[in-house]
Amino acid sequence: MNVCLWMTNQCNLRCKYCYEKSKSDTAMSSSTVEQVVAFILKEYYCQTGKKKVGIQFHGGEPLLNFENIKYVVELLKEYIEEDLLLFSMTTNGTLITDDIAGFLFDNQFEVSISLDGLKESHDYNRIFKDHSGSFITTLRGLETLNKYFSNIHVRMTVTPETVGNLYKNITFLLSIGTRPRWCLDFSHNWTEPELDAYKEQLIPVRQLLENDERYRNVFFPRKHYKMCDGGISSYHISPKGYIYPCTYCVDNPKYLIGDITNGIDQNAVKRIHNLPPTYNMKCLKCSKADRCVVTRCTLVNEVMTGNPYENNNLCNIERCLI
Repeated sequence: MNVCLWMTNQCNLRCKYCYEKSKSDTAMSSSTVEQVVAFILKEYYCQTGKKKVGIQFHGGEPLLNFENIKYVVELLKEYIEEDLLLFSMTTNGTLITDDIAGFLFDNQFEVSISLDGLKESHDYNRIFKDHSGSFITTLRGLETLNKYFSNIHVRMTVTPETVGNLYKNITFLLSIGTRPRWCLDFSHNWTEPELDAYKEQLIPVRQLLENDERYRNVFFPRKHYKMCDGGISSYHISPKGYIYPCTYCVDNPKYLIGDITNGIDQNAVKRIHNLPPTYNMKCLKCSKADRCVVTRCTLVNEVMTGNPYENNNLCNIERCLI
């Protein structure tokens, strides 16, 4: 079972590509935390017995609600064996202190930090409220984490303005001892020249990473994707305690599948999972369809385009990795 807790919609950055700009500044309260933990325990004992359970802390910037992150961990460890709990968190890194890093280490967190490469690329998009860049502050946070962890995961978002530096940025992130993963800004409708620039950068990137097992599933051929378990054994819980099947759906009432008081609405889950496959005629003719993000997820297509059977933008991005 995997549960993603959206600890807050608040953030101390104003990243230009952020898909959460329209969300309200809501934070999960301690009373909601108690109800969330009760929901997790009920689902855990009903579904898994004594199997591992993943708890991911998300935001906004989750460390803005650090006290309640600690509260979640404290409560869960009272009822579930410590070696069955898998905690993880994605953070922008700007609020990391020794106390926070020590807590994450002591509770065996897997930590991911958002860092878009070298200063020029990072500061183009990842800015504070006063429009100043966050690179130096993020790097300090990473240095603090590195006292406790090795091979920190780094999430790098690539935009048309930074795509020309993809190889340099990945090389930099590897040189400072991190494990970078990149994704293109899906909210942008990538043009053919922009995708050509991406493909040009992927040539040296592929050569750089081709012998690294950690990146084996980035490029095609990939492993077949597993069936989606959103709303079945994987949940996203908003700061107010509403439950959704995945990241793209949080705070969208169309995809609400329950709440922490009343539990899961199984009819809502069935409705989502009974949506017809995303394959369109273009997909049916593609030899990579069974390994592609576009055909795996109906919801990501509908959320991004309004049509569950069409996502040419994402399709074109995926084709660059063949």
